[in-house]
Amino acid sequence: MPIDLAPPADATIPTSISSIAVECKRLFSPKNVQKNIKKGFKQLQERYKQHDKETELFGILALSLGKLDNSRVDVHDEADLMTQANHKLDQFRQKHERHWLKRSTGREIGVLLHWTAPVRMQNPYLLITATNFHIYPLCDPDSRQDYILRSLRDRLHRLVT
Repeated sequence: MPIDLAPPADATIPTSISSIAVECKRLFSPKNVQKNIKKGFKQLQERYKQHDKETELFGILALSLGKLDNSRVDVHDEADLMTQANHKLDQFRQKHERHWLKRSTGREIGVLLHWTAPVRMQNPYLLITATNFHIYPLCDPDSRQDYILRSLRDRLHRLVT
């Protein structure tokens, strides 16, 4: 999957249908989450202005949650780790998705949440850094944007498995 890291977007992912501008925000404080979401959507809207057709460029807001909670996660095993990692992402989504839903213009296809944390696993005993991500869709199911989102999600999952 080719990724263009040249400005103005943090990243641009060309696809056979159109391109996806990705704006990334690393969240350091719960107090600034809403402000960073707003800033990320504003940056995406600036990218859209550079394209004449609404179907040439879509957007994804990527939010890194690792610095919001730097504490170690204690888990029993790999299944427990997956449960807790998914729970962290879903908790954040439930608390903050209203902020991205009210700013979505219809050209954003999703919000990518990325979580990373130090983990102490009991069975087998390991000290590791775990990471998890999920893309929450902002587009209509079965739309062109949904096809692009599913294709991107599949490619990302293949990279990490």
